[in-house]
Amino acid sequence: MDSKRLRERAQAILRDNAWKDIELQIQQGDIDLGHLLEELHAYHAELVLQNEALVEGEKVAQRALTRFNRFYRDIPLPTFVIDRQGLLLDANSAARTLLAMDQQLFRHLAMPGHHHELEKALHEAAHEGSAERFEIPVRGAGGGRVIADFKIIHIPNTYDEDAEFVCSMVDQTAAVDQRRTLEGLNQRLREVQECYRILAQFSTDWDYWMGEDNRFRYVSPACKKISGYPAQAFLDDPGLMLRIIHPNDRLVYEGHQHEGSEDSNALLHFRIITQSGDVRWIEHDCRSVWDASGRYRGHRGTNRDITARHQAEAALQRNEAALTQLLDNVPEISIQGYWLDGTTFYWNAASERLYGYCPDEAVGTNLADLIIPPEQRQVFFARMRDLREGGTLPPSEELNLRHRDGHLLRVLSSHIVVEHAPNDLRLYCMDVDLTARLKDQERLWEAVQGANVGLFEWRPNGEVFLSHELKAQLGYRDHEMEDDLEAWRSLIHPDERDEGIHQFEQYTRQPQGRFRFEVRMRHQTGQWRWILHQASPVHGPDGHLRKILGSTLDITERKLVEEQSKRLAYAVEQSPGVVVLTDTDGVIEYVNQRFCDITGFSREEVLGQRPGMLRYGEKNVEQYEALWATIRGGETWEGEFNNRTRSGEPYWEQARISPIRNARGEVTHYIKLAEDISDKRALTQRLEYLAFHDPLTGLPNRSVMLDRIDRAIAQARRDQQTVAVVFIDLDDFKVVNDSLGHAQGDQLLIHIAQRLRTLLREEDTVARFGGDEFILLLSSLTHVEDVIPVIEKLQASLNQPVSLPCQQVSITVSIGIAVYPGDSDCPEELVRHADAAMYRAKAEGRRCYHFYIPEMDAALQERMELDQAMRQALEQNEFHLVYQPRVELVTGRALSLEALVRWRHPQWGMVSPGRFIPLAEETGFILSLGPAILREACEQIRVWKARGVPTVPVAVNLSAREFREPGVVERILTVLAETGLDAGDLEIEITESAAMSSIDQTIRTLTELHGHGIRISIDDFGTAYSSLNYLKRLPVHAIKIDRSFVSDMEQDPANHPEDAAIIRAIIGLGETLGLKVIAEGIENTLQRDFLLDHGCVQGQGYLFSRPMPAEEVEHMLLHSKALDPGDS
Repeated sequence: MDSKRLRERAQAILRDNAWKDIELQIQQGDIDLGHLLEELHAYHAELVLQNEALVEGEKVAQRALTRFNRFYRDIPLPTFVIDRQGLLLDANSAARTLLAMDQQLFRHLAMPGHHHELEKALHEAAHEGSAERFEIPVRGAGGGRVIADFKIIHIPNTYDEDAEFVCSMVDQTAAVDQRRTLEGLNQRLREVQECYRILAQFSTDWDYWMGEDNRFRYVSPACKKISGYPAQAFLDDPGLMLRIIHPNDRLVYEGHQHEGSEDSNALLHFRIITQSGDVRWIEHDCRSVWDASGRYRGHRGTNRDITARHQAEAALQRNEAALTQLLDNVPEISIQGYWLDGTTFYWNAASERLYGYCPDEAVGTNLADLIIPPEQRQVFFARMRDLREGGTLPPSEELNLRHRDGHLLRVLSSHIVVEHAPNDLRLYCMDVDLTARLKDQERLWEAVQGANVGLFEWRPNGEVFLSHELKAQLGYRDHEMEDDLEAWRSLIHPDERDEGIHQFEQYTRQPQGRFRFEVRMRHQTGQWRWILHQASPVHGPDGHLRKILGSTLDITERKLVEEQSKRLAYAVEQSPGVVVLTDTDGVIEYVNQRFCDITGFSREEVLGQRPGMLRYGEKNVEQYEALWATIRGGETWEGEFNNRTRSGEPYWEQARISPIRNARGEVTHYIKLAEDISDKRALTQRLEYLAFHDPLTGLPNRSVMLDRIDRAIAQARRDQQTVAVVFIDLDDFKVVNDSLGHAQGDQLLIHIAQRLRTLLREEDTVARFGGDEFILLLSSLTHVEDVIPVIEKLQASLNQPVSLPCQQVSITVSIGIAVYPGDSDCPEELVRHADAAMYRAKAEGRRCYHFYIPEMDAALQERMELDQAMRQALEQNEFHLVYQPRVELVTGRALSLEALVRWRHPQWGMVSPGRFIPLAEETGFILSLGPAILREACEQIRVWKARGVPTVPVAVNLSAREFREPGVVERILTVLAETGLDAGDLEIEITESAAMSSIDQTIRTLTELHGHGIRISIDDFGTAYSSLNYLKRLPVHAIKIDRSFVSDMEQDPANHPEDAAIIRAIIGLGETLGLKVIAEGIENTLQRDFLLDHGCVQGQGYLFSRPMPAEEVEHMLLHSKALDPGDS
């Protein structure tokens, strides 16, 4: 048997007493007995050693158990032994001391509601080996409550014993209570911090905290409201605070010590300059901040805006100084100030004059030793004592006081107690010498009787006195009206009786101040008279009411004046003109609503200001000087101002400023009556411009050019030089107008005008005579040949294509040239010769130029033929009339007709009025043609009337030549009389230029026509220069807007702002002057709608009807047909 098996057998024998079969195996030789014994001895030795080790280990375990039991029993932490079923097997002394150990189960240590937590912890320890639970409320010894943390450890079972658990517990009651206390404190801290944040957010004070490094840790939002800088600016820039401090206050601020003891604080006043440049006063209050270790941690402070307080204190100081000066200089009232023990601290100059003591003698002396008679001193001291104890004095009373010389003075003394400071009451007395007052009362009584002032007296016992003057005001003699309050009440108007009685009864119960009441009272005649009642209380020495004295005055006339003034004030307020009232220093006291409408300023914004606030820039400065010189001299000033509105826009006004005098003749106010003349002035300026310029191109017109030619000839004559007049006509311009429209044609003319301007020298002139004709004046030429390079340059430039909005257009020009001195020294002849030369150039193929030669006068032959043909036509009745209706633009209803002359020549056919009318004017033939037209128009009206046709007025044009003819009025009246027409059947039209050519004659002629009932209208208004001053004097009833302004707006008025502005101005002028406004040349609905939108309600044009023969007009009138815009 091997050694291993042998050893195992030996162990079995010793351990298990397994001797079976041993002997047999020894006998059989399977086991060597010696070896077996050896193994037995060896294993026995091992067992002995193991037994000894077990005995030693048992001793060690016993000692460890002893130590554990001692630790377990004495440990200050409560500890338990728990079995698997949760029964408490054991608990140490700490547990028994702290907890209520009257329960068997571990879970019952917890307070009700928490048993399951311990039960779950025990279960968790059984499976996981350990478990913890925190802040479990458990039952404490003596019925207390303990908050504890539990640690449970599973003890593995040995020798098949049941498993046990050891649980240790830590008492957290104090810690939990402390934590909850800290949480409550933290919550309170957060609430306090939030309150502080809200206070800082909305506080008007600028709070801050600056650290020890002189950088801001916190700045409240109020800093922006005070300084204009946001809080972040101070946080980012520590030096900002010093920079905004006023330079004069920086040294004080820099020397200010912020560090100090914990309880110390420093108060400082200084100024800052805000971000907007304003200066504000700051009250600076700061305290040092120290930590618990005593280390300086900076300072916290407050900057408070005291600007208003500083201003108020300064104002108070000024007021006190002014009040002191006022009291010192009151001439008739002696004022004394004294403390409630009678010691005097104030004595004005009037007191010295009344009582004989100077201020140096009186101040500091008791009043009893100065002016109180000896027999009254005890009463005086008693009254002072009553005041100190809270008593009062009567507001006023009559007293006998002593002069320095010893004689008595009868004075009326008024008392007032003033609280200068807390617990500092002082008494002021104001005394008036009644000696002079009694004399004044006598004089007053005489004045009362002379002025018919009634007097009444009421006493608390019900007694009433009514003077005979009061009764006389109501028409009663003294014995006819009793001194009875009821009699007075019965005469009050019913509408005011209850209020009047109530007010007087209220005053008798509380007689403070002055009673004043205006009431209507019935006169003995039955009339109602306005009576003013005024009254004041009279108190006795004891301070009680003695009586109420009053007066009455008949103010009926004043009331009537007031009502009239109210009506006048209403009229002024509603006036269409501006009304401004100022005092003599120019300070505005009143403006009417029209002023506010025009300027945009409200009354509140201008009252208390000066009119200079309306000045536009530096204009009107010299004018203001002349204005003030005039009105301060008592005279009225008239003129124009260039003022500004609230938005800064300029406007013109025509003003009349006059002084207002009072009854003594003294100037008390100035009044300005004005009107906004911006539109009128703009129209005048525009008309003045149009009088000398072409409205389309802005070039000088014919009159300007002829004047400049005349001056150029005079200069050339002196300098022996040459002058050239160049006539330029665009070839085929009518084609451009017909194909592209008038708007594009106008653009072409504007481009040509611009090119001509750029090509000429400064001393040369270019003008537009009308249509497509331009005139050039080339002055200071040495030789005639010098004009040729200029002409060739003009042709080369003008032949270049012109880019219009719709397309590019190429044009050519024909040029005619006349020169001085070779051709003429007359401006008109030079222009005429240049015109003839231009026609020669056009006849020779266009695109060329031609100098004038005498043979060109053949063109004059044509004019002569035309003139002769006109005269024959009049004899042969080739002229006839057509009529164009003037309609109401809204309805199309015909309001009147305009008679227009037409000429049908046997060979030439219809001759355009534009061809023969100007020649008729120029040659004087119009003086024959005009009367014939007038008579034919009147005859036609007579025929219509005879046929029962309902007629409308017919307008006949009167040429400038006719208008200036003597006897024109008699001729017109004769035709009316011979045809049997009324003056209302006829209307006369004259052109604006004719009306303005000789204004005095025009006024006389038109006034005479107007006096006979004939209405007059101004034709072609806006094409000539009209003085508005003259226009308003003309007795005309209508003005007609020239067709050129209307036709230019064929497509869109917005594209012709100048024409639109002129039309609006003419309409506004017509409304202002009370004239009808009639528009000519209305060809589309766009033009009609524009005119209607701006207040023009009458017009004529192809939109409504072309000129019609008399037969068609008769049909229209008979059927009262409204002209539809589509009918034409």
